Amino acid sequence: MESDHDPVQMALAYLKDGDPENALNVLDEATESVRSRLDWYLARIEVLYGLGRHAEAKAERRALKQGRTAVAASAWLDKARHFRERGHWALARAAGGRGLWLMPDHAEGLMGICSDALREQRFQWALPFARSLLDRSDGSAKAMAVAGSVFIGVNDRRRAWEAFEKAVAKDANDLRLHARRVGASMEIAEWRSASQSQAVLRSAYNRGEFSRAQENPFRSLAWYINDLWNRRIAEVSWKQVAGDIHPQSQPVLPSSQEDRPLRVGYLSSNWFDHPTLTLAIGVLEQHDPDAVEGIIYCHSPEDGSELRERLKKAVPNNFVDLRSLNDAEAAERIRDDHLDVLVHCAGFTENNRVRILAYRPAPVQVNWLSFPGSMGSEAYDYIIGDPVVTPQGSESDFSEAVCRLPENYQANDHRRPVAARTPTRKEERLPEQGVVFCCFNQAYKIEPVRWATFMAILRDVPDSVLWLLELNPEARENLRNHAQSAGVNPDRLMFAPRRPGPLHLARLANADIALDSRIYNGHTTTADALWMGVPVLTTRGGHFASRVSGSLLRACNLPELVLADEEALHARAVALAKDPKALKELRERVKNHRFQAPLFDTVRYTRHLESAFREMVRRAANGEPPRTLEVTPLPARTVPFAEAAPRADVNVETSPEPVPTSEYDPNQQWAHAGCPVCNHPGQEYLGTVAWTETVTTNDGQPLENGVWCRCTGCGHTYTPHYWAPGHPWAGAALPVQPGPEQSERWIRMLRGGEPRGRREMRSQQRPGIWLEVRPQGLEMALAAAEADYTVAVMEAPEHLVENPAGLKVTAQRFLHTRIDADLSVLSLPGVLACTPFPELYLHRAAGLLPPGAKLLLTVPMVEPGSSVPTAPQSPALLHRLTEKTLHRVLKEAGLIWQESGRVPDVPGLHWVIAKR
Repeated sequence: MESDHDPVQMALAYLKDGDPENALNVLDEATESVRSRLDWYLARIEVLYGLGRHAEAKAERRALKQGRTAVAASAWLDKARHFRERGHWALARAAGGRGLWLMPDHAEGLMGICSDALREQRFQWALPFARSLLDRSDGSAKAMAVAGSVFIGVNDRRRAWEAFEKAVAKDANDLRLHARRVGASMEIAEWRSASQSQAVLRSAYNRGEFSRAQENPFRSLAWYINDLWNRRIAEVSWKQVAGDIHPQSQPVLPSSQEDRPLRVGYLSSNWFDHPTLTLAIGVLEQHDPDAVEGIIYCHSPEDGSELRERLKKAVPNNFVDLRSLNDAEAAERIRDDHLDVLVHCAGFTENNRVRILAYRPAPVQVNWLSFPGSMGSEAYDYIIGDPVVTPQGSESDFSEAVCRLPENYQANDHRRPVAARTPTRKEERLPEQGVVFCCFNQAYKIEPVRWATFMAILRDVPDSVLWLLELNPEARENLRNHAQSAGVNPDRLMFAPRRPGPLHLARLANADIALDSRIYNGHTTTADALWMGVPVLTTRGGHFASRVSGSLLRACNLPELVLADEEALHARAVALAKDPKALKELRERVKNHRFQAPLFDTVRYTRHLESAFREMVRRAANGEPPRTLEVTPLPARTVPFAEAAPRADVNVETSPEPVPTSEYDPNQQWAHAGCPVCNHPGQEYLGTVAWTETVTTNDGQPLENGVWCRCTGCGHTYTPHYWAPGHPWAGAALPVQPGPEQSERWIRMLRGGEPRGRREMRSQQRPGIWLEVRPQGLEMALAAAEADYTVAVMEAPEHLVENPAGLKVTAQRFLHTRIDADLSVLSLPGVLACTPFPELYLHRAAGLLPPGAKLLLTVPMVEPGSSVPTAPQSPALLHRLTEKTLHRVLKEAGLIWQESGRVPDVPGLHWVIAKR
């Protein structure tokens, strides 16, 4: 409601007090915005009945049900707002989807439904609505930001950048838009935009205005080298995400822990084939069972990967899936396990669920591995660091107490498999001669300063190339342009397609020297190169994220590869490239250090981590607050801990480049927010069915849909996607027409008697108006005309509009056109199963039919619980209705099922007659 003096509420109060005259005056004097609301229409109808003006009330009710575009869309979007205000997100999405089906370009509706989708991370579903927002010339800065967030969710980086460019252009004073623009720009190497907004943010941060920007803490790590500022940004984000949670207490540890293993939980969204699990799996496998009992808390999808299987084997009885629990329930589930330590391996990365930590389910909570910065919250007691990434004197840059492992903070797996065969340079599309520099870091880590150094190196090392990870098309094109501007042939940039881990490691042997990114160092990528014996050149950093490669090189006994600045890195890279002997010796050193230096000594690392956990727990049990913790190193190894990296039986030829796929083409299809009958969000996948006709995407590729699911709430079977408004299939119906005998039989039943022959039928009273919607032929309409009905046809295919019979046939939309006539019969042949929202047609039908008038339906019906058919089906078919479901939707529309039967010679097709 708009205020305590909302006209609708005031009118209803007057009516309740027996004063309908004042109630009507209040409603009629309401503003235009109030008069467009659904509750205003409903209240006015109720007041007219209260005044005894029944004819007017019925007229108003009928007008409301006319389904004219603006009124109907406004009504549904008002429902969406109502549900949104009360936190019913699934219902808000469902109502908003219906409103936008009626009016696809409604700005407020588009923004609302995108906002709902963002809240539930249903990005793909919201994509077509976000595209509509972006295309509007009158869109607000907020609308552009909402659209940009949806594009980020589906990795449409170009449109995300475009949206935030428009947003900043519309409101350059909003620091939040600048923060989002930085992230979107860095993803595609659009450095001009990024530097402009970075300057604005830097100026604001110098004034202490961190809360105005609300910058993503993960993004801030990649452009600003200041751990204290990164902490301030994290503090703002924490208050936004979890500031409303204030746990009354936290678990208390017993005073003695020495006689049992510590119970340590590891919580993450990254427990699948992901860099975090790639690094952590060795530790989870190598825990001493007498020291630590590890428990995995997982809220990531099951991907069936080898890494996921290794994880489950590492904790065979302690793998807890939290996906079905909300944050409070997940925290309670963890609390019930009576942990000593809960380790969060996500930080402010994607799908982090940091609110679980805010509930304090464990007495000691630790930030480890995934997020190279402070969480800015008292919910975390310690951050795992080392002497390089968290040096002496940096403690005030972190809200957590710093726990320094003695050698390296980053875990690594000494059992990482490498493909048995190393692909040749030719197979990797690399030149067979010349030096290959590589940098396999993500696009957002590459910035102008280090790029200038890369280009200077290429200019000074003839015939060399820079081998990069295959990036998004926009980043690739922009980097090529940046190379051209720097005087380097863009063809010297080589892009490596993404490969499974063992194959990627094997191909790294073709690189001579790895060049690190400057501000946000490589983590897994640096470890990958060193594991394969490739030297990595980096510079000394000024915050956690820019010191990581330095930490890894120190732990690999290669501190000399950490250079002072850009000039030194350039000089060292050029010198190595021009001295093959020195480069060969360095590569041999890297290979030899792998199996004796601490970096890949997973067992040694795990013992250090266990020692840290034991001391954290001892302090907590004694009531000591968290404080800096220095872990004592174990004695240095004198013999290698391994002989060679394990080889995996993986063949390069059998692992082609992955082809991007999507569930549907959002230019042509939209996705249901939930069941189109009951709005329940749960779906059970049933399978796919081949289509009778080929449908192609905008790129000319076959659109592979035909997916069917069953609602886990009401059991309705439907396709999870439907054709977008304006698409040819959106106005299609099943190509079924009755024969003359069936037509005459229906007409007799609709007229309420059983006369035989047309002469006897004509002798009865003139039957009235017959309206047929979306027929695929005119057989039924012609039969009705023969029986003296006044026939009109709507939503007709183009080839039926001009007909020799002289029938009134139009392509006008049934839901969008004003219809003032009193109908005797409304015929919907095959429409209900082919429209995304059957109730829209049924409610419109109920509003048009006077009492006693008839509705004729032809519907493909199935038995409850039936599986999808094996025979090809029309792309027009969107629902497989059961008799129970059809009874329900008819009743909800105010229609009564009268009789039904099967349509002869058409398997599965039924006819139904209902009345108003």
